[in-house]
Amino acid sequence: MTTIRLGVLGCGNVGAALVRLVGEQADAIEARSGVRLEVAKVAVRNLSAQRAVALPEGVLTRDAAAVVADPNIDMVIELIGGIEPARELITTALRNGKPVVTGNKELLANVGAELFARWVMPQFQGSLDSIIASRDWARKNRKDIFVPSIAAVKQAYTDAGREAPEDYKARLLGTMDEKK
Repeated sequence: MTTIRLGVLGCGNVGAALVRLVGEQADAIEARSGVRLEVAKVAVRNLSAQRAVALPEGVLTRDAAAVVADPNIDMVIELIGGIEPARELITTALRNGKPVVTGNKELLANVGAELFARWVMPQFQGSLDSIIASRDWARKNRKDIFVPSIAAVKQAYTDAGREAPEDYKARLLGTMDEKK
């Protein structure tokens, strides 16, 4: 079994839900993937704030920079929002060879091109329309960073227990007849 030690930046609504789900689903994730996820550190602005999730002693910290630099953290999950300090923390984590997951749309909209050009091969997940919007952005801004995978999109629908729309290939590839 492989254990991946997560460093989570932020423990608001989304961060707390992620930490809770990782804890609740750890056994199922391990059974399916052979990988155990462990929330090792959670960086927050205020240590005394009420949290929607209980954290073991020593997991909570105010030092986000130490989390991204910690050699014992395998992956960083950025959920603090905004552009700074998120950009600096993500860049430091990437410089230290750590994969980063973010749901920070403001950051991606404002400095995503910079991150993609220097550090990241983006992987977008969401509804088909989100993937299409991401593809269109990539085509306009940097054609070689995002090549949609039809098989991956179909698998995402399957994994979600849904059937892919009939026209998903044409929509994804941008070859749909615009007159329809």
